[in-house]
Amino acid sequence: MQSTHESGFFLFAKRLCRLILLLGLLPYCAMAQGVVSVGDRLPYAVGGTAFDQSKFQTPAKTVSVRYWHPSKVIITLDRAVPYVYGILPSLAGRQRIYLDLFDTTLTTQLQQPASVTTPQNPPKLYQWNPRIVRFEMAVNGLSSVIAMDYQAVGQRQIVLEARVLPNSAQKSPATAQRTIIIDAGHGGEALGAVANGLEEHAIVLKVAQFLQKELKTLTKTPVLLTRQTNKTMSIEQRLAFANAHHGSLLISIHANAYKDPKVRGTEVYFLSSTEDQIASDLASRENEMSLAELQKFQNILTDLRLGIHMARSQKLAKSVHFHLLKSLNKNYTTRDMGVKQAPFLILFANIPAILVELEFLTNPQAAKLLTSPKYLQTMAQGIAKGVTTFLPN
Repeated sequence: MQSTHESGFFLFAKRLCRLILLLGLLPYCAMAQGVVSVGDRLPYAVGGTAFDQSKFQTPAKTVSVRYWHPSKVIITLDRAVPYVYGILPSLAGRQRIYLDLFDTTLTTQLQQPASVTTPQNPPKLYQWNPRIVRFEMAVNGLSSVIAMDYQAVGQRQIVLEARVLPNSAQKSPATAQRTIIIDAGHGGEALGAVANGLEEHAIVLKVAQFLQKELKTLTKTPVLLTRQTNKTMSIEQRLAFANAHHGSLLISIHANAYKDPKVRGTEVYFLSSTEDQIASDLASRENEMSLAELQKFQNILTDLRLGIHMARSQKLAKSVHFHLLKSLNKNYTTRDMGVKQAPFLILFANIPAILVELEFLTNPQAAKLLTSPKYLQTMAQGIAKGVTTFLPN
């Protein structure tokens, strides 16, 4: 039980922190433990949970640090902690974002894809003092920074995202060299859906290779595959690959599966949350997370919208969907399952991105068609036409 004196102190400290935030002095002061409670969401500054010394005798531990693209990182802890975040003074001409995790001990190394940033200004994760772990990263064209935290199966995840200016010092989309990234889903140890003697990873790689050839004949834009062989790649590695090669579009190719073998059809997804149970089941399987984890992940999408890229992703999805069905319907029959929204992690990118579900391996008729190179090439031709129609002249 806290005394009246202690309660008064914490109330004073909390008000003091609010004043510091309003004055913009947070990066230069230490935050008193225990003054930030759940729901304290002052802009670009405070989050997390209150520190309770009686409940936690030892600091929280870092579990993992995962990149989704150069301006977004997810840090997983073994429990909730208070945290602050914001923008630090520029270093070597680049602004930096930071995240301070209070009552935390660094117990994991920063797993940094080689393409995340330049060697001159690598991101840092370090023990700032005995009770605070700091993450900091330089970002070109920085506009603002946001953070969200959510519960995920006994752990706490904090998403830190830097928002960049559309017309920053970086090359604009109109002048930058575009690169189309084709992602063949799964591979290596991840077989994907398996049914009727077919394995998803092998089918989608063939379509991705056909698609690369088609696009090279239709456009002068460079076209690259995230994988060209049957190898294991994490989602982080795929997104890092897209960034390293200055990807301007990402098309992820997959094949579907469902418990009812009568179900078949073609569908195209772009990133958003969804209340559709079938789409949720599919995203859960593709993301390799439980439905409970998926629901928690969807909760952060409201505040981590991708702005103009979501609109462009939807436009790309509609273009690819239209031309894919048009190509197939010339010589084949398939069911139009539409353009849909779902929280696929591979689409959590900072460029227009879509995921194409070619057909259902679990449907015997569709499975038979998917063994035909001609059918796979027809699919690739439709997707390619949709992509080139989307691209500006």
